[in-house]
Amino acid sequence: MDNYWTIILIIGAIALAVGPVMMLQPSQRSRRLSELRQAAAQLSIRIRLSTITLPLGKKEVAVYSLSLPTSDTVRSQWALIKQDYTHGANFHNEWAWENPKQAAPDFQHATLREILASLDSSIVGIEMTQNTLGVYWHEKSLTIEQINQLLTAYRDKLAST
Repeated sequence: MDNYWTIILIIGAIALAVGPVMMLQPSQRSRRLSELRQAAAQLSIRIRLSTITLPLGKKEVAVYSLSLPTSDTVRSQWALIKQDYTHGANFHNEWAWENPKQAAPDFQHATLREILASLDSSIVGIEMTQNTLGVYWHEKSLTIEQINQLLTAYRDKLAST
């Protein structure tokens, strides 16, 4: 009987020592995001976290962006965010300008509507700044190669218009 108590105490001591160490291990989701973001960096895709305002509240999302070709012209800066509803005041179906005072120029509207119609549901925004084109992505359902292809194609379409 005494041997059982000794074994139970040893197992308990090991559990107390190993338990906290195991809790410090990154989760499977954390490891996947780390690998995804590392692969993006190797493709020269920049990543930042941003908070967007949706009708149901604020949400943090990753923004994956590629550099635009250098240009002497000043580019307009805009962002389109996917809303939870379709409304006549939106730019295109459920897509609305993050700031209506900072909308894309009219000559980009047809290209933007084409792009928005083809986006995966895991992408909840698209933005253009003076130097980058980016997508707001939930980091699921697409691969980093698909995001890279998507950004490259859209960058080429929007930079040429």
